[in-house]
Amino acid sequence: MVVLHGLAVAGGAMVIRMQNASDEAQVARIGSAQLRIKDAALSDLLEHATDALSFSNGAVQLPIPPRVIAVVRLESPH
Repeated sequence: MVVLHGLAVAGGAMVIRMQNASDEAQVARIGSAQLRIKDAALSDLLEHATDALSFSNGAVQLPIPPRVIAVVRLESPH
C-alpha cells in the first residue's frame, strides 16, 4: 500500500511525498489527464532533485521499497 503524505507547490513545481507502508516493494503511478509533465525527478526530503525519472503518456511510475518515503518533484510547462 502506498500512502500519499503530502502535496506541495514549490517554485512552480509540484512535490509529492508518498510512503510504502507495506512490507513488500510497490510501484507508484502518478498521472492525471489535467497535469502535463515537463520534467520529473526523485528528490530528497528537502525537495532537492537527486535522480531524473522518465515519464510517458502523462504519467510517472516508480518503484518504492518497503517502508520507504519517496519524494517526487514534477515540473509542468507554464
